[in-house]
Amino acid sequence: MSELHISKAAAGLPSSPVSVITQKADALAREGHKVIVFSIGRPDFDTPAHVKAAAADALEKGQVHYAHNKGILPLRQAIAAYIKKYQNIDYNPETEIMVVAGAQEGLMLSFHATLNPGEAALVPTPGFLLYYSALPLIGVEPVPYTLPGPDYRWKGADVPANARVLVVNSPNNPTGSVFSDEELLDIAALAKKHDLMVVSDEAYDRLVFGSAKHRSIAGVEGMRERTLLVGSFSKTFSMTGWRLGYVCGPAPIIESLARLQQNYMLCANTFAQFGAIAALNGPQDCVDVMHAAFDERRKILIEGLKGAPKVRFTAPEGAFYIFLDIRETGMDAFDFCRRLLDEAHVACVPGDDFGPAGLGHVRLSYATSAENCAEGARRIREFLSSL
Repeated sequence: MSELHISKAAAGLPSSPVSVITQKADALAREGHKVIVFSIGRPDFDTPAHVKAAAADALEKGQVHYAHNKGILPLRQAIAAYIKKYQNIDYNPETEIMVVAGAQEGLMLSFHATLNPGEAALVPTPGFLLYYSALPLIGVEPVPYTLPGPDYRWKGADVPANARVLVVNSPNNPTGSVFSDEELLDIAALAKKHDLMVVSDEAYDRLVFGSAKHRSIAGVEGMRERTLLVGSFSKTFSMTGWRLGYVCGPAPIIESLARLQQNYMLCANTFAQFGAIAALNGPQDCVDVMHAAFDERRKILIEGLKGAPKVRFTAPEGAFYIFLDIRETGMDAFDFCRRLLDEAHVACVPGDDFGPAGLGHVRLSYATSAENCAEGARRIREFLSSL
């Protein structure tokens, strides 16, 4: 048989460093080592019981068939009410909201609906690695704009002539920064000046801490009609495996997303959508409990790493990550992560895949227990002191 033909797009996709690191951590754990895993970006909580019960009830009642491409209407209505409550933005659930198989699919569909091959999208660096891997799949160039450390604030962006989309992610993965009202106004002015569509990744919208407040750029005057708001159930409600998210935006683009969805996967899981309704409409104390736990862990990790030798970081305002600047160690991020795992049994993620500004950094996820955060910080300090 001749050599198997694999497309350039598929062959060019790198393996996820999160997956590679976590698999190695799992192997060490199987050998009997106590490994502190800071590499996984998902809540470690179970999905709330009332959400699981609603999905199980829907399954028992026969909600097992195809749903509308845009998602079941009761869920779209619940999403509209949720966005109105938390962001004071009105969306028509029949024409301006679509349910997707997780925010990642929502981002991919949004890119596919708004960009042509040969065009460019402005993406943050440090920024979620999917932006850099997904856009080339549709022939689009990701053009990084830098959120400079140590605080990773918006400092503007150079806009190439072929740019059509600006990607905004607040709270930010991997830095935990949250854009202020002033920053959102400046971003909006840039989008209007250059006639850019904004894809706003708001997966961590409820995970903000201290005095920080999450506000969607879609709520800025004149931005609703040029913004696709991409949301997720994964982080807020600990529903990562359910693969449910949503996109809110102008009706013509949402209709385009629905047509794309027909060719990607037809529709999101039907009975799971009933669980999502319960998540949005049901009691929110479960969210408050998880939020409080994340905040406690955040503070433990910050305190444990404060003043550690050869590293710098800024306390995160949102999400559940700390982005550690390790350039003073003289190691690149991959070597640092490899040695930290081999020698201290602590797993974290190299910053290289978060764009050019991620070089010389590593991401720590505090989506693990308070005890693990304290012990992990102690091991990292000990490792740094040995260098």
